[in-house]
Amino acid sequence: LGMPLREVAQISAGVSHAIALDKLGQVWGWGSNTDGRLGFTSASTTVKFATQTTALSGILAVSAGDTFSLALDSQGRVWAWGSNASGRLGIGTTPASSTAPLQVISLGGIVAISAGQGHALALDNSGRIWAWGSNTTGALGDGTITARTTPVLVGGISGVVQVTAGKSQSAALTQDGTVWAWGDNIYGQLGDGTLLGSRVAKLVPALGPAVQVHSGKGRTSAIGTDGWLRVLGSNASGSLGLEELDHSTTPIELTEFTAASLIAGGRLGGLVSPAGSLSLWGNNASGQIGDGTILERPAPVTVGGLPAIVKAASGDAHTLAISTAQEVWSWGKNSSGQLGKGTTTQGLLPAKIAGLSAVVSVAAGDAHSLALTSTGQVFAWGANTHGRLGDGTITSRRTPVLVSGLAGNPITSISTGAAHNLAVGSTGAL
Repeated sequence: LGMPLREVAQISAGVSHAIALDKLGQVWGWGSNTDGRLGFTSASTTVKFATQTTALSGILAVSAGDTFSLALDSQGRVWAWGSNASGRLGIGTTPASSTAPLQVISLGGIVAISAGQGHALALDNSGRIWAWGSNTTGALGDGTITARTTPVLVGGISGVVQVTAGKSQSAALTQDGTVWAWGDNIYGQLGDGTLLGSRVAKLVPALGPAVQVHSGKGRTSAIGTDGWLRVLGSNASGSLGLEELDHSTTPIELTEFTAASLIAGGRLGGLVSPAGSLSLWGNNASGQIGDGTILERPAPVTVGGLPAIVKAASGDAHTLAISTAQEVWSWGKNSSGQLGKGTTTQGLLPAKIAGLSAVVSVAAGDAHSLALTSTGQVFAWGANTHGRLGDGTITSRRTPVLVSGLAGNPITSISTGAAHNLAVGSTGAL
């Protein structure tokens, strides 16, 4: 990136922009700045490098919506910038957008925030939820479908410890582990057994007791106190792990699996069990399930031919896994050499990548792959368009190569997008 972004504490991504919070409480942004969603008072439409939003300091949390952004400061105040369509900035009807962060009206004592597609949620220190923005599906939970340009209280729920705003629905977790949901229900994501939306918060008994909840695009999921993953809503490409290729109006409890870690990407879902088995489901057009076929798998399939696995990652159409011996296995699409096998031959079954050892983390992009070793080195292979492999060239690599330019700063974390990568060093620099 341009000016070093150091001591990264949190990253949040919208549709075409990203914001990051550093450990000093400063906000950075990059990507599209349409409607001022990056919070820069003067900037081009696209910002190619991480750039600090100088107007904010003392920030504790950030959240990126589709076309707007939120920040929570140390005094419990919420700031918003970007598009104000349907009142999503919470500042009233004007202006139509803001390139500068503006304080959300009448909010105080806030401890958590979440930005959805066009609405926002804030949790205060009394366990109450405040909502504003688009409300065509009842996602604000105020009993209406009227857009709110300033925050309104979500009724019928108290003692909340987590809030999450999805595309057009919302969910919350209370201190006793119960899950609540409201808004759009076209795929049954509210978990009440119907496809009828709700303008008020409704209890979802079968998702609790839970320790974490997430509201996404037509889906609601929760991790229970027992470690089991429970999901409901849209089942596009079998992403719920169901035999039926439509949706589920009631929570699906993956009782045969206890989630140690979850995998999502490329219309593929999966999890690694505490025992080290890897189960995948969803799109399999390129063999990314690793079961020797290209048949879509709407229900979980345990991947055979693997040793005990500790972590896995899925790209657009290929999958990576790390064994307990810290070796990397790969399978799926290989048109750019992203499987690291020295060829471009598709892999329908897992195969170990030669020459990689002591690997502690992997990341998969659309057509390239990354691996992080215990010594802080990063290796990359696959497509190298725009220099995404970081080896100083634009030549695709069919076997892993060391990412140059990271010497002297051991890397502790890696992440990849479709065609770019992020790495956090031991000093906290991005």
